[in-house]
Formats: sequence, structure tokens, C-alpha cells
Amino acid sequence: MHHSKMASTALVLLLASTTPIFASPLSRRSEHSVVTSPGEYDIDGVPFDSDTLEEFFGNRRRSLNSKSIDYDAVAEWIVPTKDAATRKEACHDIKKGNDSSVECVNELSHVFEGLIVKSSLAKLLAVCTKYSSKLDKISPALTAQISEVQTQATWGIDRIDGDRDQEFNHNPNAGAGVKVFVGDTGVRCTHNEFGNRCVPGWSAYHGGACDPNDMSCATDGHGHGTHVAGTIGGTTYGVSKSVTIVAVKMLADNGGGSMANCIKGIEWVMEQKEAEPNTPMVISMSLAGAKNTPFNTAITSAHNAGIVVSVGAGNANRDACKDSPASAPHAITVGATTWSDAKAGFSNYGPCLDIWAPGTKITSAWASSDSATKSKGGTSMACPHVSGVLAQILSEYPSYTPDQAKASLLISASSNEISGIPSSPKTTTKFLSNQISPVSPTPSPSTSSPTASTTPSPSTPNPTPSPTPSAPPTQPVTTTTPAPVLPCKSWCATHSKPWSKKCNWKSCRGCSNQCKTTTATPSPSTSSPTPSPSTSSPTPSTTPSPSTTTPAPVLPCKSWCRGTNSRPWSKICNWKNHCSGCNQCN
Repeated sequence: MHHSKMASTALVLLLASTTPIFASPLSRRSEHSVVTSPGEYDIDGVPFDSDTLEEFFGNRRRSLNSKSIDYDAVAEWIVPTKDAATRKEACHDIKKGNDSSVECVNELSHVFEGLIVKSSLAKLLAVCTKYSSKLDKISPALTAQISEVQTQATWGIDRIDGDRDQEFNHNPNAGAGVKVFVGDTGVRCTHNEFGNRCVPGWSAYHGGACDPNDMSCATDGHGHGTHVAGTIGGTTYGVSKSVTIVAVKMLADNGGGSMANCIKGIEWVMEQKEAEPNTPMVISMSLAGAKNTPFNTAITSAHNAGIVVSVGAGNANRDACKDSPASAPHAITVGATTWSDAKAGFSNYGPCLDIWAPGTKITSAWASSDSATKSKGGTSMACPHVSGVLAQILSEYPSYTPDQAKASLLISASSNEISGIPSSPKTTTKFLSNQISPVSPTPSPSTSSPTASTTPSPSTPNPTPSPTPSAPPTQPVTTTTPAPVLPCKSWCATHSKPWSKKCNWKSCRGCSNQCKTTTATPSPSTSSPTPSPSTSSPTPSTTPSPSTTTPAPVLPCKSWCRGTNSRPWSKICNWKNHCSGCNQCN
């Protein structure tokens, strides 16, 4: 190991003042040499992560086997190696040994090179001493827990469309072609909320990868995972109602489990991405535990492989940077809000938090039967709202990278609407919206499948029958003209969301320049429904007329609303009701 030595002493002297459970049994084994450096303990030359080791042996949280862990107790250890050869050799040595109390549980090659080893600390040291110079810091597999609070009723999906009208303004094809891997207590895939869109994927308690036809694999004996999945993609309670749910059972039916199982689950999802590189994928994990470097590293690896990761911030009303997976730099970390647009009292916060979403009194599917529902609260309930919108973004723009998907999520979000956010440490005010906006540069929207497009062309069948609109021009017309060229409501309809406080299209409140003070009357050429020869010519003229930059007058009413300027489900321009709310149509 290459670091400056700060102390070398018996382990009991190093840890006795802060971790008596760790120190006491080792005090009888003074032959162990410990060297400390920032964030690290070297025990007999074997490197350990100091924070997780103290958390583990300090027993500040429930241990893996629900009893006080001591020197001789068997537990799982995350052992990162510096190369694949060391990983293979170490696992081989453990397997060929005669000691049945030491087990190489898993080899890891996707999240990072390393092993999951089940043994006591004493025997782990004996095994790892040979490879000490080829190992990164070892961590005990801390406990991960679901994050929820019991509550009563739902409102979340209504809120994220920006308008509390007891209607969920959404794209029925949202999530089509996208897989969301729900890392949780499993999912009851037979629940009525999922139809045929849910499959068992992997289970830490069923031998690993599932037979997709075996509904007993990765099933949910708790309810939490089914609730989360229902918010992501349930027919009634879900954000993205066409997404595919894949159950990844990381936690046991009691709601707890090892972070090693979370890492193994991520490893399996990365294998799926490797097998299906063109399928957009999201990992949704509504769970929390103490900050853990290997867990965070696994999330970074998934991100780098092209997988978007969404996680709950945790329910301790503290800085989310103290927990994992909330502290992972490449996770999208979600805090919880109440119906009254306030920070939920239990929700974590801080600079590691990326966005807020509804997280109290959320009703969704439950695992007790195929029709069961339940109301729950927690950042566990906020996270799947975000996972659902991420699936919606990726279904519309399947070539987005994880960073582009996150950027779209955040630029679509509203700001400064949530009260009660602590002033320190600094925390985002972004609140989730499903009225998504593309990022720049914008990948071309998916057009290969009608179900994957949120902006169907007039020839594309729609779930709800509607009047047949006029065909749009082959080249969509984009608007580049500022407000004075368009009437008030036209400007609002094309430049702002209907629920936005910046510009309320119903009365154009809040648009002082564009709406309240704009009195200019458009010239005849800008309001004519028939394009002039110069505007339809592919060759630009030297002096373009104003009509070349105004979208509405060039297209017939319903074509404008449905085709190039508004989604069919958007309240910005309601093409089903004769384009109500659009001056271009009325």
C-alpha cells in the first residue's frame, strides 16, 4: 500500500474510544497491527474502508444477521481487486480451500473488479493477506433498508402534470420500449396494474437470474417493491403506463438486506445492458443505508454503461450525502414533498439531492393480492415518480445518455415552489414535471414505433379516436419570432407550459411583455392560413417575410396543434376539443 503511515498500534487502542463492540473482542488479539491513513485502516496490511468498518462494528444500525457483530461472526465483505487476474485467483483459492466457513459468494466484473466474500473478519484477513497489495479498500456489506412512512391517500401523479385538477395529463405511450429495473423487495408481477408488462429478473434469495416465466422468482413478500413499481408504471397509479417493469429483488421480505445484494443486482442489470445495448434502461432503488463507497461505485459503473439510476434520498431528515445510494454522484437523488408543496418532514436534503417529487399519502399497488392497493409515504414513494418520468423521457428520446436524460428531467422541472427546504446545506428547489422538454443538441425523437413516440404525426393511430387532422407540411416550421409578432395567447401556448407561473395561457398572467403590453396587430401575412410561395420555397429569400418565422398561420388548425407544436395530450393546445386554448385554432 502506498500511503503515509499515521499510526501503528494494537487495534484496541485505535478504536476503543469510538467502537467498543469492535475493540472488545480484538483486545484479546493484540498481535493485529493497524495502520491508519485518511479514510482507511490497514489491518495486517489488508486495506479496509474506515467509515464502513466503524459503522459495521459500531452496530449503529441493525446488523446483517440481526445480532451484534463481533470478530468471529460471519458476514459478507465487498473485496475490490485491482485487476481481473487477482479477482479470479483469489476466488479460486477460496473455493479450493478446505474451510467451509469461507465462501466466495460472487465474482464482480461489471460494477468493478472484485469479490463478495462470506467469512468472519479473522478468516477474511487470513485469505486476503496474500493479495493485500492487489486490493482496494474492503468494506463490510452494510444493511440497506426500504424508506417509507405510513400515510393515507394519493395525489402525486396529478401534481406532476402541474395542475391539481384530479386529472393526470399524460402521454399514454410513455415508457414504451424502456425497461425499469426495480431494485427492492421484489414485485408482484401478476398484479392487475401491470398487465403483461412486468417480468421477474433477478433475486438475491432465489439463486440469481430468474426464469421470466417463474412468477415465484423475485416476487414481493413485503409490498414495498410492488408499490414502487405501481407508481413507476401501473395502469392506474403509474407515471409511464407503457413501460416494462423488471423485478430485481435486492431486499428480503422483511424490508432489509445487504448492500452486497444491491451491488450484485446492479451487476446483473449491467449484464442485461450489455446484452441489449439499444434498450433504454433505468434502475430505480427506493432504499437507504449508511454511506458506502462500493455501492456508490457500482452506480457510477451503471451510469457509465448507459443506465440511468434513480434513488430515494432517505427518511432521516438530514443531509442525504451521509447515506448510500443517495450520495452516489451519478445517481439522481429524490426528496419527498407533501400535498401542500412543502418538504416532507422526514425527507433528507442537501447538495446530493437533485429533485423533489410527491412522497406522502401515495396510493399504489400492493403485494397482498392481484388487486390490492395501499397508501404509503417516504422518499421511497417520491423516487418512482422520477423513475417514471425518466422512462417517459427515454421512450421519446431513446438515444439519450444518462446525463442527457437527467438534463431533460431538470430543465423540465419547476423551481421555487416547495417550502420548508433548509437553507443550509444548499439544496435544490427543482420539482418534478412530466411535461418534458428536450435538451440541446436534441437527438431525433423515436419514430420507429407508434407506442414510443409522444408526438405522433397525423397519420399515427392514437389511443383515443379523434377527428382526422389535415396533413402537416413535410418540413416542420419552427418559431423564431418573439412575442410581439404573435397574439398574446398564441405566444403563451407556444412558449410556455399551461400551468407555468411564468405565463398562464388561460389569461396570460405573468407575461407582462408578451401579453399584457402587447397591442400590435399581426400583419395579414402572419395570420393567413395559406402560405405564400416564398415561405414554402426550399430556397430562402434574401429578405424573409414575417410569415416564415410564425408557425401557426402556415398550418391548418388541427395540424398545427397535433403535428409540430404540441403533444396530443397537452393542455397547451387541446386538439381533441377543436384546439381550445390556441388562438391559431379558435
